[in-house]
Amino acid sequence: MSTPETVTPSGQRSPRRPGAGGSVAVGPNPAKSWTPTPAMISPRFLSPSISSAVGTPMKRVLVNLRGYLEEVGHLTKLNHQDAWLPITESRNGNAHYAAFHNLNAGIGFQALLLPVAFALLGWSWGIIALTIAYFWQLYTLWILVKLHEAVPGRRYNRYVELAQAAFGEKLGVWLALFPTVYLSAGTATALILIGGETMKLFFQIVCGTLCSSNPLSTVEWYLVFTILCIVLSQLPNLNSIAGLSLVGAVTAITYTTMAWVLSVSQERPPSISYQPLPSASFGSAAFSILNALGIIAFAFRGHNLALEIQATMPSTFKHPAHVPMWRGAKVAYFLIALCVFPIAIGGFWAYGNLMPPGGILNALYMFHSHDIPRGLLATTFLLVVFNCLSSFQIYSMPVFDSFEAGYTSRTNRPCSIWVRSGFRVFYGFISFFIGVALPFLSSLAGLLGGLTLPVTFAYPCFMWIRIKKPQRFSFSWYLNWSLGILGIAFSLGFSVGGVWSMERFSPGDGGHVLQKQPSCFVCSADDMEFDDYVSAVDGEDELQLGQLYFLLPVSMLRRRLHADDIAALAVKASAALMSSGGAAGGCHCRALVFPEAGARLAVSTGAPELPRRRRRRSGGRRGGGRGRDFKSTLRGIPE
Repeated sequence: MSTPETVTPSGQRSPRRPGAGGSVAVGPNPAKSWTPTPAMISPRFLSPSISSAVGTPMKRVLVNLRGYLEEVGHLTKLNHQDAWLPITESRNGNAHYAAFHNLNAGIGFQALLLPVAFALLGWSWGIIALTIAYFWQLYTLWILVKLHEAVPGRRYNRYVELAQAAFGEKLGVWLALFPTVYLSAGTATALILIGGETMKLFFQIVCGTLCSSNPLSTVEWYLVFTILCIVLSQLPNLNSIAGLSLVGAVTAITYTTMAWVLSVSQERPPSISYQPLPSASFGSAAFSILNALGIIAFAFRGHNLALEIQATMPSTFKHPAHVPMWRGAKVAYFLIALCVFPIAIGGFWAYGNLMPPGGILNALYMFHSHDIPRGLLATTFLLVVFNCLSSFQIYSMPVFDSFEAGYTSRTNRPCSIWVRSGFRVFYGFISFFIGVALPFLSSLAGLLGGLTLPVTFAYPCFMWIRIKKPQRFSFSWYLNWSLGILGIAFSLGFSVGGVWSMERFSPGDGGHVLQKQPSCFVCSADDMEFDDYVSAVDGEDELQLGQLYFLLPVSMLRRRLHADDIAALAVKASAALMSSGGAAGGCHCRALVFPEAGARLAVSTGAPELPRRRRRRSGGRRGGGRGRDFKSTLRGIPE
């Protein structure tokens, strides 16, 4: 007799008879015995019309047999609520879907910051750190894929569920809930801000001088992007956004490739240097290194979604879900490597330590906006917008799943289309208001990023030890303990570095001025020489009282200063100081930078002082020593 495969509501196929043919093997050897399928013990088989002929004792035997099969893992225990939730509602995923989702979740705007890390670390340490981080996160991803079905008869469909199984119900929630929610909701909020700003840049490039007299403000562009995200978020479940994930994957690969290819193909700035940026003290250098390592670590994301992606696939003992999942993940992360390594190496080669904090796209726009055709720049920004729209959907899906899980657990029924839409509209606008109303959250990115680092680099190693229980003092035991402890240590270090970075650019620092003028640099009047290149003030250097500074466009770093240039700057600075009035009288005003004055600004710190000829300093603070703290005495004066 033949026993055909059946598919349960969760996608769990029933096991076939292992023996060939239709005969039943009888004997003491259990390997040749066969297991009854769920179809033989299904509710239909036990219906009243059939059970009367079978008899109550037979029903008891079959029910007990079904329970035994669930215990030993031949059948997956079903949770009827899973069929109502966005992550597990559809289980027809495959290796192609896994590749799309992992690519969409694994690469994004964080990769554009990798050249900034290289500017802090240099060539050798930058490449070493990036290589180690890549293989480390690939190993932890393999752990998560394997642990999805580590316990027979149980599938851990969400990261928090696996953490509870490994660390306990309460401790697992405490350890995993906050970082996973922040990675999902925080990334969605960041995508709204980046997507809105990129849409504004795209509009300015395409429209140019033909734009209307009243263009949309930045906040209004955030709102436009949020509405687009809400419209796309009406797709019901994770499998239904596979097409969007494909779009996100293709656009991410394309714009990262365009960014480094366009940068490498252009002429490099003449004052470029590949030496790590100098620091004022040992502590500042240490925190800069931690900041650079944090940028590299945060470039690899998506581990908080690995179990959710694998949950969309059917699974049996013969065809476990980890096989197509790992096949798709290998393809995805091979393509990710082809994106992150060239953009880090090519971007640093093109701009060196002149790389702005905003990443390679900012550098491309500042240095080559007049050299590259507007069509190419506009296409690059448009691809970034499409990628942000696609990434928003997959990163928001765990939050949608949590909303609907709370609703279904209370009502014991699935969400209607109106309730589901209401949840997603509410979440979209909450993310919008958080991004707009709490702008200081961007200064907490380093701190919160350090707190979420264990999700990728540490927790999976500890989960493997707790669930798989490798032999004590074996290679696997040592490896996972070492990586887990290192991950926690790096998390603490990056968190401390994040706190330091919050105070790094104080109102009296050059970096604070550049935060509102990213396309400019600060130059001291003492460092200006005839027929020589201009040197930028380090972002960590404190601007000194009584010193004259200029805020110049980055393009001036690429050419020498002539006598007429210095004369023009002196005239403009004199006129600006005369018009400022109170500055000459010793009035200490708060730092003020006018973002619309894009050409040149003179930055005065107290009483005016004529430019003096001094020997150029190679590093450290200008003015000698540490100097006093004049954080509230700066004034930016438009020319």
